[in-house]
Amino acid sequence: MKNRKFILLISSVVLVLLIAGFLVFFFLKLKNRETVYNLLKKADSSLSSRYYGRAYHYIILAVKQAKNPEEYISVLKRAFLLSKARNDYSVFLETCKDAYRKKPGNGTISVLLAFGMLKSRNVSGAYNILINSKYKPLKLKSLKESMLGQIAAQNPFFLEKMKDKNFKFINIIKNTGEFNPEELERIGEKYGNSFLVMDSSLLYAREGNIAKAISTLSNAADLSEFTDLMTMYLYDSGHYAKALDLLDEVIKKNPYSPDKHLIKADILYLSGNMLEALKEYKRVMELNPSFSWKPYYNAALIYNYLSDFSNSLKILNRSISLFPEKPYTWLLLMKNYIYLGKLDIAEKLLEKLKENFRNNPSVKLEILKIYGGSYPQAKYYSELWKLFNENPGSKPVTDYLVNYLLETGETESAVKVLNIYIRNYDGFADSWWHNYRAVSYAVLGDLVNAHKEFVSSISTHPEWTAYYNFAVLEEHESLYSNALKSLKFAENLIKNEQIYKSRNIEIASIRYLTGKIYHEMGDDNSARRELKYSVQLNSNNLSSILLLKELEDKKK
Repeated sequence: MKNRKFILLISSVVLVLLIAGFLVFFFLKLKNRETVYNLLKKADSSLSSRYYGRAYHYIILAVKQAKNPEEYISVLKRAFLLSKARNDYSVFLETCKDAYRKKPGNGTISVLLAFGMLKSRNVSGAYNILINSKYKPLKLKSLKESMLGQIAAQNPFFLEKMKDKNFKFINIIKNTGEFNPEELERIGEKYGNSFLVMDSSLLYAREGNIAKAISTLSNAADLSEFTDLMTMYLYDSGHYAKALDLLDEVIKKNPYSPDKHLIKADILYLSGNMLEALKEYKRVMELNPSFSWKPYYNAALIYNYLSDFSNSLKILNRSISLFPEKPYTWLLLMKNYIYLGKLDIAEKLLEKLKENFRNNPSVKLEILKIYGGSYPQAKYYSELWKLFNENPGSKPVTDYLVNYLLETGETESAVKVLNIYIRNYDGFADSWWHNYRAVSYAVLGDLVNAHKEFVSSISTHPEWTAYYNFAVLEEHESLYSNALKSLKFAENLIKNEQIYKSRNIEIASIRYLTGKIYHEMGDDNSARRELKYSVQLNSNNLSSILLLKELEDKKK
C-alpha cells in the first residue's frame, strides 16, 4: 500500500513538472516572439530617427532571437533599409546568410540572400543560390528570373550555364536588355532544349520575321501543338490578322473549344472589330457558361460602347449570378446604373459591394474613384488618406495616392507615403516603389538619391518607364551617352513586353527625347531623323513637331 502511494506521489510530481516545463516552454516561446517584435519596433524607431548605429544593434539582436521564417523576413527587411540608408550592404548580406543557414529551404530568404550577393557583386554566389533553390510562388519565380537576367547581362558565361529545360528563359533574355532570338535559338539547339528554341520563335514573331518564326517553331514543337502555339505567338506579337487565320484553322478542327473562341474574341476586340468580337464572346458563353467571367465582362463593355445598356445590364447580372466573387463585374454594373440615373439601384449595389468585399482595399479605392468626383476636393483628399491609413500595405491604394500627391505638388508627402508603405508591405520593395521614389527625389532636386533609386528600380525589375525616367535625369545631368543607352533599353522593353496593343505613343515619346539629346549633343542630322520618326508614330506629339520645325528652319 505504501509503495502504491509512493508511486502515485512520484507520478503526480512528474506530471506537475511536465506541466510546469510545458508552461515554461510556452512562456519562453511567447516571450521570444514579443522580444523580436519589440526589437523590430525599436529598430524602426531608430531608422526613422536616423540613429543607424542603434538600429544595427537592435537588428543584430533580433536576428539572433528569430525562430520562424516570418520573423527572419521581418528582420531582413529592416537590415535592407539600414544597408540602403548607409549605402553599405554588408549588414543586409550577413543577416541574410544567418537566416539562410537556419532556414535554407525558404524561397523568400534564398531570394533575399541572392539579392544581397548581387548588391555585393558576388555574381557567382548569387547564381548558385538561385539555381539550386526551389521557388513555388509565382512572384518568387519572377524575382529569380529577374536576377538571373541581371547575372546574364553582367557575364554571358552564366547564360550558357542556364540550360534547365523547365526554366522560362525568355524572361532572362528580356531582363538582360538584349533581345536576340538568334542567340536564344543557338543555345537551345546546342543543349537540345526545345523550350529555348520555341521561345526564340516567339522573339522572331515579335520582330516581325514571321517566316523564320514559323520555320523555327515547326522544328521544335510537336505537330499537334504547332498551330496552337503559333497562334499564341502571333497574337502576343500583335500580328492579329495572321493569328486569326491560324486560329480559324484550329477552330475548324475543334469548334467546341471555349478557350479558342475566347482568344479569337479578344483578338477581334483589340483590333477594333467589336461586333465580331461580341459574337465570339457569346459563343464562349453558349459553349460553357461557367468557363470564365471575362467574356461576360468584355461583352458588357462592348454593349456599353454600342450604347445598348439594356443588354449590358442583363449580361452583367448573369455574370454576377455565376461569378459573385468577381468585384469588377459588380463595379461595372454599379457604374452603368449611375450613368442611367438609377441611383437607388446603384446605392443598393454599393451596400452589397461594401458588405461582400469589406476587406478588399482595391474595391474601396474603385468606389472612391466612382463617387469621389462629386466630393469637394478637401473631402476627397481626406477619404483617400483615410483609406491609405487603414491599408498602408496595399499597393493599389499606395500607387494611386502617391500619383495623386505628385500631381498636386505634394512631393514630400509622396515620399512619406512610400516610406510608410514599405514598412507595412509584407514583402520586398518592387520596381514601381523605387521608381516613384526616384521621381520624387528628382522633383525635390535631390539628384543623388534620385539616381540611386532609378538604379534600384532597374535592378529590381527592368521596366520601360524606369529606364525612360532615368534617361530624363541623365539628360538633365548632361550624361548624354548614358541617356541614349537608357532610352534604347526602354524601347526594347516596350517592344518585347507581353502586350496586345500598339505602343506608338510611348515609343514616339522615347524618340522625341532621343532627338532632343542628339540636338543638345550638336548632331542635328540624327536629331531630325529621330523627331521625324516620332511624328510618324504620333502626329499629335507637339514637342516633336515644334523641335523638328525649329531644326528644319535652322537648316534653311
